[in-house]
Amino acid sequence: MPVHRQEVSSTWDMAKDGKHWFAPHRQQALAERIAARRSKLKPERKALQARLLAKWRGK
Repeated sequence: MPVHRQEVSSTWDMAKDGKHWFAPHRQQALAERIAARRSKLKPERKALQARLLAKWRGK
């Protein structure tokens, strides 16, 4: 029996853990922007950037 195409699960809609994928260059740019807004010190900005990227990339 054939299955209707809307009944087949889509890998793009399978965000069960609440994480959404977006391109690595966009992740980097967004992390830089957020870190620059939150901190003026360079070491603190880098640490915040690393935490954000690890959070977004980890599953």
